[in-house]
Amino acid sequence: DALSYLDQIRVQFADHPDVYNGYLDIMKDFKSGAIDIPGAIERVSTLFAGNPNLIQGFNTILPPDYKIQCGINGDPNAIRVMTPMGTIRSSLMPSLDLGLWRWARANSPSLMYVDALSYLDQIRVQFADHPDVYNRFLDIMKDFKSGAIDIPGAIERVSTLFAGNLNLIQGFNQYLPPDYKIKCGPDAIRVTTPMGTMGQGPPRNPNVPRSGIAVFDPVSDSLSASVNLDVDEWMNKYGV
Repeated sequence: DALSYLDQIRVQFADHPDVYNGYLDIMKDFKSGAIDIPGAIERVSTLFAGNPNLIQGFNTILPPDYKIQCGINGDPNAIRVMTPMGTIRSSLMPSLDLGLWRWARANSPSLMYVDALSYLDQIRVQFADHPDVYNRFLDIMKDFKSGAIDIPGAIERVSTLFAGNLNLIQGFNQYLPPDYKIKCGPDAIRVTTPMGTMGQGPPRNPNVPRSGIAVFDPVSDSLSASVNLDVDEWMNKYGV
């Protein structure tokens, strides 16, 4: 029943009480009508990604004409949702590796599990047409964790991977120690470190005049020579 399901969440995420609180927030929005049933299913599936027992356990909360099934067609990251209007299939965001999470939390004590998942979901949504970008971010994090790259190296690689997506570049702050901070401007990225402030411009094509900003293509790992935005146009495009 619903109470047993709550206990299951509490036990499974005993080290991450913010996940339990995140679930309660979803339920408050669900009951208030702020989100509908498909919206609640989507948020629960994201919150509990990698925990199919909890995703499928949400069936105890749903009306009888809705049903979630996990691990369809041999894909552990896929779910099927049966609704009165028909069947919906979707792929879940890969879960946040707990080893990586514990390292990230040690690195940045203020980082909440729910916030880390939310950031990963942002990446997945913004690069929905290029899922390899998400995987390359995880590769950067693994290199960062292993010591293969240092903090400035991680910042540089993330800034290049997400060039043109200022919310993702600045969102990387949550993975950094408190004495490091990224601030994105219209034509430069400034990084505050214990040694002072460093500045770097976004990736540029050497064939593009300095009055313009070249847009990085994260799929081909190259700067697009065909795209040359005026600074004001670039600011408007990315909401700066």
